[in-house]
Amino acid sequence: KTEHQVTIANVKIKADLIVEKIDAETGEELAGAVFILTQDGDFVGEVTTDETGKAVFENLVYGDYQLTEYAAPAGYLLPEENQWTVSIKDTEDVKLQIENTAEHPSLLVEKTADKDQYLPGETINYTITVTNDGNMPLEGITLTDVFSKNEDVVVDGQLAIEGYDGPFNLDINETATFTSSYVVPETDLADTTYTNTVEATARDIIWGADVTVVVDPTYALTVDKTADKDQAEVGDTVTYTIKVTNTGNKALENVKVVDEMVNLNETVERLGVNETVTFTEEYTVTSADVGKLVNIALATAMADDEAISAEGD
Repeated sequence: KTEHQVTIANVKIKADLIVEKIDAETGEELAGAVFILTQDGDFVGEVTTDETGKAVFENLVYGDYQLTEYAAPAGYLLPEENQWTVSIKDTEDVKLQIENTAEHPSLLVEKTADKDQYLPGETINYTITVTNDGNMPLEGITLTDVFSKNEDVVVDGQLAIEGYDGPFNLDINETATFTSSYVVPETDLADTTYTNTVEATARDIIWGADVTVVVDPTYALTVDKTADKDQAEVGDTVTYTIKVTNTGNKALENVKVVDEMVNLNETVERLGVNETVTFTEEYTVTSADVGKLVNIALATAMADDEAISAEGD
């Protein structure tokens, strides 16, 4: 009987894990992604993708591994699921392509007023909303608000942003709301414009919005009429002074001034805000005037299809 001894050598299975990192939209190869490989909780290795977007774990023996993307390339987000199980079963290399989505920081800034036009003395109520409409949380958001009157910045009258105490953070789709207000001065002229611009800054990027409101016209006239004497006899001359003043906030065109008793009938082509025109007229008292001598001066104008009038006696 002849015996034969055979030696059988077992070759340990080894293979490489090749991770390919690309941009989810463009397919561009991405450097700088950091991957960690473990097996049964034990650290195996850490590799960063190179300029070709590849990270290679070499000579991995048979078994299952856990691959974790520890850090995304600069300017990219980690995948929502950033862990994968990889199995080495034979000597063939395992390739795994992983996409990253580029960071898109974005804020939607909106500013509104409760209406478009205001009268002097009214309060403008502003609302500011800042919404994170990007694909990543944003930290350290700051707000600035610039208040301008007729395109000139109101240096000494910037508005306080109620509810803003300094930098704040917003998660994706989260909104922060703030308010501010301003009382329109009684002295404001019609068509005065106020523009309020708000800017939100995060990651050295600025997003902004503005709103413009207009002061409505208010039209008004006064007529002040005085005489140089309180009593007069037949034949005396009474001198009347008639003053017509624009007490609104917008100039009036073609203001007609009539006083029939003294034969006054004049038209003022333009009467500016707070402007006064004065007429001096004389009247000789007749026997028909015995008793109380009363006459009325009337000023009228048309503005925006509205009749504006005032009288004085």
